[in-house]
Amino acid sequence: MARHAQDAKHPQASNARWWRDVSAFLAVLVVAGCVGTGFFFYGSIVQTALVCGLVGGLIASTLLTAGATSGAAALLGALLMPNTVLSGSAVANALMIGVGAAGVAVGARWVLERVGPRAGKAAYWVAIVIVIGNLWVTALTVGTMAGERAPLFQFLERGAAAKPQVDDEFYVRVKNLMLDGKGYYAAYEQGVGETWGGKPGSVFAVRLPTYFWFWAALPRVGAALVVAYLVLATAATLAAARLAQRFVRAPLALVAVAAVDAHFLSRAISRDLTYTEPWIGALVVVIGYFALRALDRPDRNVELAAAAGLATLGTLVRELAAFTLAAGLVATYWVEASSRRRHWLYWGAGTALAVVGYGTHYSRAKGIVDNSLAVSHWLDPGLSNLWLAVSYGGQYQFLGNGPVLPVLLALAGIVGGLVFSCGAARAYIATLVALPLLFIVLASNNALLTTGASTNYWGLIILPVLFALAPSAFAFIPGMRAGTLAVDKNG
Repeated sequence: MARHAQDAKHPQASNARWWRDVSAFLAVLVVAGCVGTGFFFYGSIVQTALVCGLVGGLIASTLLTAGATSGAAALLGALLMPNTVLSGSAVANALMIGVGAAGVAVGARWVLERVGPRAGKAAYWVAIVIVIGNLWVTALTVGTMAGERAPLFQFLERGAAAKPQVDDEFYVRVKNLMLDGKGYYAAYEQGVGETWGGKPGSVFAVRLPTYFWFWAALPRVGAALVVAYLVLATAATLAAARLAQRFVRAPLALVAVAAVDAHFLSRAISRDLTYTEPWIGALVVVIGYFALRALDRPDRNVELAAAAGLATLGTLVRELAAFTLAAGLVATYWVEASSRRRHWLYWGAGTALAVVGYGTHYSRAKGIVDNSLAVSHWLDPGLSNLWLAVSYGGQYQFLGNGPVLPVLLALAGIVGGLVFSCGAARAYIATLVALPLLFIVLASNNALLTTGASTNYWGLIILPVLFALAPSAFAFIPGMRAGTLAVDKNG
């Protein structure tokens, strides 16, 4: 009764609590669809309940609403987007997740109200550790299991026994030829001949050597590539959390953590890991974090050097990543005059190094191609390209639940990131998002799934940063703009 009387006197406080509970429900719903990707039966249920409960407990306004919103949202999320590797009834699994999330949320909220922000920060980091821990444990476990094909670790080390005519087998073959002593371009030419016959059809069909040099330098065990990717994915996850906190209160950044980690896990247990695109996608998140930090503090050199340096490295791994350099150059127009020259210097130097590096690669690659493919081979404009690219991750992500959630998260990241940024930051995000999406609309890699259906794996380079920006859409909700983990006195 006291709470109702207080709400009557202070309707704005009542509205604020209502919006917090709405935000808690939506956040837990999304997180439930993302974090339920653990491989182990009980582990997946427990981790989903824990993370959903912590998210709801940190955001909801009272003990009662924390339990109710977290339980209902986790239950609904688990029903709509079930973990397809779990045995038993999907309904029973969802009920366990919902009940567990409600209990964790009430407990987290109770501690938060009594201890204050320190407990909130601890709960926030516990949730992150659970999600990242699941990424590592699942990836390193699945890599040893055969499933329908050879174990991933074995494949990454020796390739497939049947030597199929597919890209992932070709990439492993090139790496192994380099380990046998061949130079990169000779290995690439021989790999094409052994996989498909003939020579590469165009310079644009020859990958830059940077990634293969890195792969060949790793220990000669299949797990080495997975571990290297997990290190990068962990850094990108932490960067995603910081990116999200530019826009919304810290607990809502856990939506970004859950979303990017679900994406990284789907790549870490897949032969797609042999492609350069998953690596670029994770790297773009880190680049975005440093670039926006540099724009926030244009007088600092560390963040600027990190952003420009990593963007240059990314472009020398996959030329498609040149949009990260372009975004930095465009944003420099909006940097305050006293710091603009420094930004031009860093981004210009990075662009020059990338041009020289690609020019060197182009001159070397010309000697191993037969020029049977014209540029028009890749030019195939159409919005269908964009749908295929953005939904590609969703065909395997979230354990087979389809592309709906990834597409919605991507749209949320685009809209929220642009609306709630300004000046140089808005210019940077707009360019970072627009250039790869425009390129994907105008071009196609003509890729096919094993089923024969068309797809476009270029979406992997932009999806993770869109997922990292997705929580920015919560800033449309009153009271959810960037803030702290503070708890109001009324709970």
